[in-house]
Amino acid sequence: MAFVVPDAIEPVVGWRCFDIVDGLLVSPQQRMPWPPSAHAKAICGNERWHYEWMEATWEQIAALEEKARADGFEAATGHYVKFLMPDGDVQEVPVYMPWGFRGSVPPVTHYPEEGTAWTLTVVTHSHPAPSEGCSCGIHIAREIDLALQYQGHGKNLAIGVVKGWGKVIPAHRGFRVEFAYPDRLYLFKPPEGDLDLSPYGVPLASVLECDEYLASIGVEWR
Repeated sequence: MAFVVPDAIEPVVGWRCFDIVDGLLVSPQQRMPWPPSAHAKAICGNERWHYEWMEATWEQIAALEEKARADGFEAATGHYVKFLMPDGDVQEVPVYMPWGFRGSVPPVTHYPEEGTAWTLTVVTHSHPAPSEGCSCGIHIAREIDLALQYQGHGKNLAIGVVKGWGKVIPAHRGFRVEFAYPDRLYLFKPPEGDLDLSPYGVPLASVLECDEYLASIGVEWR
């Protein structure tokens, strides 16, 4: 049964693993980035992609493309969709995507009318997360041993104590929550490259300084 944890009430607490990519914490499974200094918000990933062709002037299309490039996205990356027109012409269209959805997208299976300027928008039609009838939500494990089963495979990996609030649904050995933010972070090994997680504003240490981690691998002393 779901319940609500307002911001003013003590949140639920658990564990999560993270990949660290370009200074951001990223969920190893859903590849969801956790922005620093702002809580992560759950988004249902079921049927999340929906394309809409919107009639636009060439000036509007050019402005969208300029914004995409200003954000650091080039053609053939997630901010663009490449598709094959019925006449065999290959086109790349700049696409608006919400934060967290800028990855590879499914192929476009329908096309705009010929002779008209159109731009493509990605929208979502999924329900608010978490939902009782779905597996969506930010998953938090009650115990560190469960979270350790979901480690990533990148160069820099971390595990953290995470606080969750908003809508909360008790799950198997943990919770599915609406909002979450890391409270403590532990690195599995010395960082490779120039790693800076200070924008998150939370304590950072090695897993060798984490009592719960040491106990989970059978080390009861230091």
